[in-house]
Amino acid sequence: MHSKKFSLILVLTILSAPCFLFSQQDPQFSQFMLNKLMYNPGFTGIDEVLNASFVGRNQWMGFDGQPTTQFVCVDAPVPTGGLGLTFMTDQIGAQQTNTFALNYAFRLMFEGASIAVGFNAGWLQNTLNGDVYRAPDGSYESGAMNHNDNMIPTSKVSSGTFDMGFGLYANLKNMYIGVSASHLLNPKTRFDLDGGALEIEYNRNLYFMAGYNYELSEIVNVRPSLLYKSDFSKSQVDLNVNVVYENNLWGGVSYRGLSANSVDALVLLAGVNITNQIALGYSYDITTSGIKNYSSGSHEIVFNYKLLALGKKGAKLIYCPRFL
Repeated sequence: MHSKKFSLILVLTILSAPCFLFSQQDPQFSQFMLNKLMYNPGFTGIDEVLNASFVGRNQWMGFDGQPTTQFVCVDAPVPTGGLGLTFMTDQIGAQQTNTFALNYAFRLMFEGASIAVGFNAGWLQNTLNGDVYRAPDGSYESGAMNHNDNMIPTSKVSSGTFDMGFGLYANLKNMYIGVSASHLLNPKTRFDLDGGALEIEYNRNLYFMAGYNYELSEIVNVRPSLLYKSDFSKSQVDLNVNVVYENNLWGGVSYRGLSANSVDALVLLAGVNITNQIALGYSYDITTSGIKNYSSGSHEIVFNYKLLALGKKGAKLIYCPRFL
């Protein structure tokens, strides 16, 4: 849920303090319904195949230091549920955040339904690139790098910490419901600089997702979905409707905004199953907030590749979109 408050001006203000702690929020994704493992570890291994997925997002085009995010995951079913690995890198101006996590979901199967309890645990690392900062009182003539502020690094500095997440995910007939939380331990990364300590704290983020598959006809399905996000201080919601044709082509629209203060974007989505194993999705965010006059919008792609069938011996690999 990127509020993107980490602007260069704010960074310079923060780094000018002798000791400061500020919070960081999770990045957002417009195509959450295509791979819910981005938010809920209970989704791990839900398909009877080994999956590899990539999500790339460029947010708020037109801004220097715009947020860019890449998410990669590999997950597969195991006898008790699912097992997977996720990696994400998020760049905002001079700050880069990398996360690596092992995901596990324990799944109970019922007739036409399943319920999973998922966990993830891994490493969260923040890097600040001091070469990018330009302090108002700094000296940068003739290649010099003097910020004139010993709370601003002059090179790259990194700090990491352990991180955990939790999720519940229910896959029912024609619908799904999930609730999850990230940063359960309120992790902090600490930078010991010449002028003192700088800490970045990650608040717990709560997510609720739900979706329904309505069979309009034998070849057309309508799939509404929502994602609610909160850091217990501010909240945001994505409302989406996708229309799927013959389970191979889809298109839809989302709206991101919970109130007048959280209006963010109108999102257009489209995708195709290129083969039984390969799917590609794209979304474009039309910014509706106060920065719409300065940004040309946001772009996001999702690529999913089903590597091989892991179900019953001799099972035929059949592509099934990961919305449900």
